[in-house]
Amino acid sequence: MSFVFPADWEDDQRMNFLFQPFRDKAANTQAYDPKIKFWKDLIKDVVKSDLLLTNENVGKEDFYFNLVSQVTVGDLCKVFTRKGVQPKCFDTVISELKREHVLTNSEIYNSEMAERISRQKAGWATWSYRVLVHPLIERTLSAVRPKPKSSDSQDNCYVINDNVKVNALSLLQKLRGQAQSSVGGSYQLLQTAADLQQQFSNLQKNDLSLALLWLESEKYLHREHLSNFGEVYKFLAKDGEKLQPLSEIDIGVLQIQQAKSKVDTNIINKQSQVDKYVRDIKEQLAKHNRPQALRLLRRKKLIERAVDKDLEHAHKLDCVLDEIYGADTLQFVLEAYGKGSKALKKLNDLHPVSMVETTMDELADNIARSEEVSAAISKPAEDVELEQELSDLLKDAELAEADSLIQGLEDVHVGEQLTVSTKKAQHKVKLLA
Repeated sequence: MSFVFPADWEDDQRMNFLFQPFRDKAANTQAYDPKIKFWKDLIKDVVKSDLLLTNENVGKEDFYFNLVSQVTVGDLCKVFTRKGVQPKCFDTVISELKREHVLTNSEIYNSEMAERISRQKAGWATWSYRVLVHPLIERTLSAVRPKPKSSDSQDNCYVINDNVKVNALSLLQKLRGQAQSSVGGSYQLLQTAADLQQQFSNLQKNDLSLALLWLESEKYLHREHLSNFGEVYKFLAKDGEKLQPLSEIDIGVLQIQQAKSKVDTNIINKQSQVDKYVRDIKEQLAKHNRPQALRLLRRKKLIERAVDKDLEHAHKLDCVLDEIYGADTLQFVLEAYGKGSKALKKLNDLHPVSMVETTMDELADNIARSEEVSAAISKPAEDVELEQELSDLLKDAELAEADSLIQGLEDVHVGEQLTVSTKKAQHKVKLLA
């Protein structure tokens, strides 16, 4: 969304007032409320526009997130710098936006999200400790901790809550779309952190992390750490379903996928070596160094054999994955068959065979009677229509015969008076007309 500054932005006197720090609200409520509303609305519009996106990301087809997830006070000051002057009132404005949950300090956001996720996974004993005991300890320790920076510090970073939600849902939609169009189906929603970061390498790391954190807090994502894979993400396939933790099958699929990925990488690397050997062999032959070319050729053959073995391994792994994907599809089809069978059984119970046969017999009798009545009613009309059509055909035939006779007489080119037969033909035409 493009951003356009309001008309007041060109009014020097008005903007000089708006750029000044806020005074006590009780002293002048009429001026305070419009001023705070002006800045809140302006900042809300800016964070939803493309004005804060970096230049290298604007207009890129592979840039997935269209909204920034975080903003600093310094970013906002740069955007709203006017004639070399920056606003001096953002301390109050940011505090108000924080109160309305439009912005949240990034450290507080991460802490609250982590607490929420932990509370979802923890039992009642752990939850009671976190809710009752932990806050007491925190209040005690906060007395000796350094105070946070003021809201108008330009280094302060704030999470834009609505933007994170929009970006997270668009990421989930992207992954679901890929899963639907892929042979792997729902197994494509099972990814390691490394694979996901590689797939969305065009995204800023913080934006991706915030999106994943929101999805996990809303139970769209299950995150688990495995020793062989690091962090593993399992995304919810459909809304309304319950997100399940990683199963043995999921871990098995991950192992096969990882092995397949390593084999594919080896094939690519070895094929590059083969191509290099081919170039080197041609270079040695051009120098008439046949013995060296022969040695290089032997090495190339060894690597080609290794590539053939890797291709065979890759094929076997693909077959195993296809079997797993096929079994998943078969299970889905069988479940559909089962539901359909139950539905048909209920319908059949509602409509016994004897009742259906009686209904069909009555319907056949009624249809037969209706056809007889329709035939009786339509017969006189049909006879009239047939007679009229026959008369029209006879009339057309007589006119054609008369025209043919007249044409034949005209072709003779005789200047004498018409014969008796010609007069009869003309008289006949007049009568017919």
